[in-house]
Amino acid sequence: MREETRSRFVVFLVCATLCGCQTTGDPNQGGLFGWSEKKAQERQEEREETLSREQQTQRQEQQREAGLRREIHTNSEDLTEQQAEISQLLANAEALEREAPTPATASRARRLRHAIDAVRQNDSLSVEQRWTLLRQYSAEVDLMRADTAGQAAPAPGGNR
Repeated sequence: MREETRSRFVVFLVCATLCGCQTTGDPNQGGLFGWSEKKAQERQEEREETLSREQQTQRQEQQREAGLRREIHTNSEDLTEQQAEISQLLANAEALEREAPTPATASRARRLRHAIDAVRQNDSLSVEQRWTLLRQYSAEVDLMRADTAGQAAPAPGGNR
């Protein structure tokens, strides 16, 4: 009888142990009796959702990167165009300074040349700010050319 009691106790202990085990969806942790197919499916779905979110994030980052590359290309083209415009404006201002009929005109051309050079050296200006200043200085160079041409030409009917 003692043997039978011992056997029943062992069977009871095994059943209690198995019933009291926590189940898991990870086959590496659950072993033979602690593994649950439902939890495994939930774990798999969770991982697939995480993968999907990460893939979406990756696609968004790739799109963002492509946009930034386009912006860099556009800015590079704008910068090249601006540098050419600045070089031309500087050359025109220097010519105006050399050919100025009066010291006041030469001084005005020199100030304009310094302002154009300051735009060239100022890296903190946005592309739009640079274009605004360059258009302004270009108009001023054109105005000075017209003034200089008017001063250099003889007045009509002046010398007979």
